[in-house]
Amino acid sequence: MINKFNNKLIIFCLILGVLFFAHIDTFAEEKEDKKDFIEIEADSMDYDYTNDRYHAQGAVVINYKDMHLNADDVNLDNKSKVATAQGNVFLKMGEDYLKGDKVIFNIENQTGVAYEGQVFYERNHFYVKGDKIEKKGENTYFIEQPRATTCDGESPDWEIAGSEMDVTIEGYGKVKDARFLTKGLPIFYSPFVLFPAKTKRQSGFLLPYLSYSRSKNGADIEIPFFWAISPQMDATFYQRYMEKRGYKQGVEFRYFWGDHSFGTWYGDFMEDGAHNVEALDTRADREHEGRLRRWSFYINHQTNFSEDFYARADLYKVSDKWYFKDFDSHNYYLDHYARNEEDLFRKIPFKGDESLRLLESTARVYKGWSNYNLTGLVNYTHDFA
Repeated sequence: MINKFNNKLIIFCLILGVLFFAHIDTFAEEKEDKKDFIEIEADSMDYDYTNDRYHAQGAVVINYKDMHLNADDVNLDNKSKVATAQGNVFLKMGEDYLKGDKVIFNIENQTGVAYEGQVFYERNHFYVKGDKIEKKGENTYFIEQPRATTCDGESPDWEIAGSEMDVTIEGYGKVKDARFLTKGLPIFYSPFVLFPAKTKRQSGFLLPYLSYSRSKNGADIEIPFFWAISPQMDATFYQRYMEKRGYKQGVEFRYFWGDHSFGTWYGDFMEDGAHNVEALDTRADREHEGRLRRWSFYINHQTNFSEDFYARADLYKVSDKWYFKDFDSHNYYLDHYARNEEDLFRKIPFKGDESLRLLESTARVYKGWSNYNLTGLVNYTHDFA
């Protein structure tokens, strides 16, 4: 009797186990399928049952996987997964976005067209505006009447404009009838221009910097070259020509030897040919003839001995107190200003423009325990006053 009872108990447990794990699998599949659902929110929405179409109006939000669409009005064909959005259209795909007055977009394969639109690639901070922007594939765009730049704002320091543009991410962009503009003024024309559109880490030329200022630098051109030395190290070489000052050479070296040790070294140098007469505190504080040696360097290094024991150095130095005033529109320190602590290689804690009054270098060793900590700190201040 006991054996029969034990056998029945074993069979019952096996059945229960099968049902339990089958339920888990079903739940996992349902959870996985939920990711593929198209979610629609709006102030009002109609559904055409015959044609399987949705019409949403007022603060429309559509979510699908990592894609988010916002617009005033959206028609969605649920069979073809094509959405026609109008009015303040903003389409976010991962970290990139596409916006325009009107966007026709296939939500499933993420292809479509934007009219009077703009696309932004976050990884290399690259904007492209155009009368018509067509996303032809996962990484391919075609733009009519494009204007491309890496500068923020409505009046960028430089742009590349043309009649049409083809861009392939991780490849190159091609512009026909290309015009280089600074502050909206054309300074150079070429029937064809090729530029890099790479986001993955690989050696090659980066996007150039172009600008023009009548009083300070004249024509200003910088062409960086990135060298992927190894998976743990890379370097960027900055070649910059300023019409009124001369050539400025810079190099950045970065390394990452795991979470325990990483850092950045940067330096630049030039012989400045500009003639400067400056009045500060009602007296002439600087006047020089010939070429003046201008330079700067930056060293950031951190070693983590354990989770609560580390050493860190942040060292900055410039040749003179006018450095950030003369190069306030574009310099390494502005480009690498720390917007958050998550980026290990963007740790400049100050905005390197003419408002800067001092540079503060520090070196510290920190050791923490459960109830107290010990910090050793060395500090040096370069006052520009």
